[in-house]
Amino acid sequence: MSAIDCNLFIPGLCSASERESAGGFDAAIALNFKLPAQFDTLWRAARYRVCADGGANQLYDAFPDDAARRRNMPNAIVGDLDSARPDVLAFFEAEGVPIEHDSDQDTTDIMKCIQRLPADMATLVVFGALGGNFSQEIANVNVFFLYPQRRMFFVSDFN
Repeated sequence: MSAIDCNLFIPGLCSASERESAGGFDAAIALNFKLPAQFDTLWRAARYRVCADGGANQLYDAFPDDAARRRNMPNAIVGDLDSARPDVLAFFEAEGVPIEHDSDQDTTDIMKCIQRLPADMATLVVFGALGGNFSQEIANVNVFFLYPQRRMFFVSDFN
C-alpha cells in the first residue's frame, strides 16, 4: 500500500502490519486543544513530532506519568510560548527536547511549526486544530491554502 489512508490509523479498522506498510505520517503537530481519541496511534505513526506552544501542555497532560511521557516525546516545541506552562517546558527541556521561541506575532503557532519542517515532510497530521475558538479554527484552516505543497489531515473528536 503506497498511499496513506487516514482510516489505517483508527484503532480496529486494520491490522498493525497494514498500518506499518502505509509508512505513517511525515510529521505530527499537537496544538493547544483537547487531543482526540486517535491521538496515541497517530502520534506514534509520525516520523517527526512537534508541539505548537500550548500543545506541549496537551501532550504532557495526555499521559498519566513521566514514563509514558518519555515514550511519547516530541522532537521539538515551537511557538511564542505564551501558552505553554513553565512546569511542562521544564520537563521537556530536562528531557532534551529543543524549545524554539519565536515571538513573531504575524504567524500562528501552527505556521511556525510547518515552516520549520523540511520540505520533504509533506504529509502532516494535526491535532487540536478544530473544535476550539472559532477564530483560531479559521486561522488553522487557512494553512491549507498557505501551504498547498503539504498534505494535511486535521484530526479531532469532532470530525
